[in-house]
Amino acid sequence: MEIRSIQDLERIKLKTRQTLKAHRERILVCGGTGCKASASKQIAENLQKAVERH
Repeated sequence: MEIRSIQDLERIKLKTRQTLKAHRERILVCGGTGCKASASKQIAENLQKAVERH
């Protein structure tokens, strides 16, 4: 998804808020450069698997 204007960003924000409202609980896993270097993607995948098991 490419953001070319503030309106594009605003649409993404609204869509994300609607999606998040549909869920009561949320766990956010950092995806920044340092977090990626510390295996945040693997942590998020393992967390997702654990949630699906229970």
